[in-house]
Amino acid sequence: MIFSRPLLSASAIALTMTAFAPPALADIDGADVFEQLATQFALQGIKLEAAGVQTNGDDVAIAGLKMRATPETDPFPLGDYVLENVTEADGGSYLVDRIAIAPISQTTDGVTVEFEGGEINDYLIAGPQVSDPILRSGLFESAQAGALTISDAEGTIFSMEGASTTMDGYEPGGVMTFDANVDGMVADMTKLPEAQARETMAALGYEELRGTVTSKGSWDTGTGRLALDEMIYDVDDAASLEMTFDIGGYTPELVGAMQQMQLQMAEQNSEAMNMAMLGLMQQIEINAISIEIRDDSLTNRILDFVGEQQGMNRANVIAMAKGVLPIGLAQLQDPAFAAEATAAIGQFLDDPGTLRIAAEPTSAVPVAQIMAVAMSAPQALISTLAVSITANR
Repeated sequence: MIFSRPLLSASAIALTMTAFAPPALADIDGADVFEQLATQFALQGIKLEAAGVQTNGDDVAIAGLKMRATPETDPFPLGDYVLENVTEADGGSYLVDRIAIAPISQTTDGVTVEFEGGEINDYLIAGPQVSDPILRSGLFESAQAGALTISDAEGTIFSMEGASTTMDGYEPGGVMTFDANVDGMVADMTKLPEAQARETMAALGYEELRGTVTSKGSWDTGTGRLALDEMIYDVDDAASLEMTFDIGGYTPELVGAMQQMQLQMAEQNSEAMNMAMLGLMQQIEINAISIEIRDDSLTNRILDFVGEQQGMNRANVIAMAKGVLPIGLAQLQDPAFAAEATAAIGQFLDDPGTLRIAAEPTSAVPVAQIMAVAMSAPQALISTLAVSITANR
């Protein structure tokens, strides 16, 4: 997702800072560096805490870093970090060449977490005199996370080979692009907590799942148009799920207003603040959203599993599903869409390939309008957003 972020970034939006070139060398105040970093995260509604901060030349070591999402929640431990080659920049800011994330190895209640560590490169800690809300978000150029393994006494529960994200340079009013990847994920389905879930996955032939996640997109900070060109969850020998969206109204001004609101929510998490944040989000417009499933044996496995449970073969299960579909879709009170969906899903069941659901209105639809329709006549959302469903295209 666009806003999924490395442990020490406050947004997943890009950077190459040329406007903040460092002045003459000066002694770095590690306490002030951490204070500015904590202030930056507070704008995202996150409180940072540290067991200690030490300075060694231009490096700042943060020990026992913890984050708290709301005043009521317990702090979440993030480990130890070293901010390398920290230099001062305009507006009381700091540029960090590299944030080194220390490896982690800990066992709690019989579960061991092993993390190889990682790094974040070219990170900006915006100072108190910086007013640009994007710069205040916490921009970086790239980040990498090493291997992660979660295991118990019987073996590995989940593992990941690594993850990375890169972003381009930020210029006010310009377009930023970003991408992210998570590689080599493996999950042991025999370790699921519920026996029925374990039995179902075994019956489907998925005692282990392997996959990757890839995403890329762009943000036009001048127009406020934010696009996720692809977000793909790809599971080997099962299926891939691809999501895209294109929204408008995500302007720097909106980001700034949300930062101030999140700062207040971190200090006072009230229902009124949540409603105010929801009000801000109504400024966003929907240009397009799509979800596509690309089958790679999962559909037929599910059909055969259901058939075995019901004492039927695959063809009978498909026939039953086709018979039930029109009845269920009739509740949407949109005969044209119901017919389209029935035909598309039926085609997909007969020959599993791709199944795509998309909302592609002819013009942008404000979130405020969507919410109003959802409360007054939810069935009208299909026509309001021009929802369509297609198969094998």
